[in-house]
Amino acid sequence: MNPLLLHEAFLAAAARHPARVAVTRGDESLTFGELADALPTYVRALAAAGVRRGDRLGCWADTRLD
Repeated sequence: MNPLLLHEAFLAAAARHPARVAVTRGDESLTFGELADALPTYVRALAAAGVRRGDRLGCWADTRLD
């Protein structure tokens, strides 16, 4: 059995538990389903910036949930 890639593991978790809280900051939270719904927006932005399949990139996350 091959290990899942990060995005595959995330999408599997979102499919199993869409209403489960994935991230919390203070009194704000987002569910796995909400994050999965937002994923296409981030994918389009990365593609528009020239990121292609197989490219390596780092992630930096602000402390805001929006």
